[in-house]
Order: sequence, then C-alpha cells, then structure tokens
Amino acid sequence: MENDYPLNSLEQVFSDLTPGEEYLIPVSSSTRFFNYLVDLVGMLVFGFLFGIFLATMGAEEILNKMPNQLLGIFLLFSYYVLLEGITGRSLGKLVTGTKVVTLEGEEPSLNTIVKRTLCRLIPFEAFSFLTSNQSGWHDRFSKTMVVRIRK
Repeated sequence: MENDYPLNSLEQVFSDLTPGEEYLIPVSSSTRFFNYLVDLVGMLVFGFLFGIFLATMGAEEILNKMPNQLLGIFLLFSYYVLLEGITGRSLGKLVTGTKVVTLEGEEPSLNTIVKRTLCRLIPFEAFSFLTSNQSGWHDRFSKTMVVRIRK
C-alpha cells in the first residue's frame, strides 16, 4: 500500500491542511498523565467535601457502613460524570486546556460519558496506555479522545 504523503517531515505531512481550519489532534501522553494527577487530587477534594456534607447532614454513618471500594467507585463515577457530562472537561482537562470529544470531534453525549467513566473501572485500565500512544481503554471503548482546545 502506497502512502499519500512522503513522511520525511511533519511539515510535509501538514502541508495539505487548510489554514484556519481546526483539526483534532490527540494530546500527548504526558498531558494525559498530568490530567490524571490533577483529577486524582480533584477526586480527593471532592470526596473530602462529600464527607463534610454527609457529616453536617448527620449521615456520617452512611460512610461508616459503606465499603471503601464502593465509596471510591461512587466518587469516581460522580466526579467524572458530573464534570465531563456537563462541560466535557474534568479539572485536569480544565488546567491543561484540553477537552473530551467524540472521534468525529463532537460533544460526547451523557451516555458516552457514562460509558467512558464505567470503562475507567476496568481493573488495570491505567496500564492500557502502555499499549497505545495516547489512548486508554476508556477512550477506545467509548470512541472518544482528548484534544487541545484551540482559541
């Protein structure tokens, strides 16, 4: 199979692109990792605030009876579905100027965000980034990607 582009340099690859047109280019693995670290801190803060909320409502016994794994799943699911479902961006994506889009470049539906978030719960999902450049299973199974927002 013959390539349409001689891949001698990135300049040659992008020479046919129309100026001013927006292109979906997935962000780097290092940006994705930084997003993860910021989101991890965001989920911890979210969990802390949720605990304070329950304590002020007199419902701290809910936390005492709930298994830690179930609480973690609830917090992860709530964090990502609320933020990405409403804005397409988690705190990490907000900090790095990135956003979740479908492979066609459109805003993902709430169902897509739920599917993406459920895929994060697959054991060892974080290691799926080792087998691919910039996408994990939660990207591939939900047919989404993270791109830089151009202004």
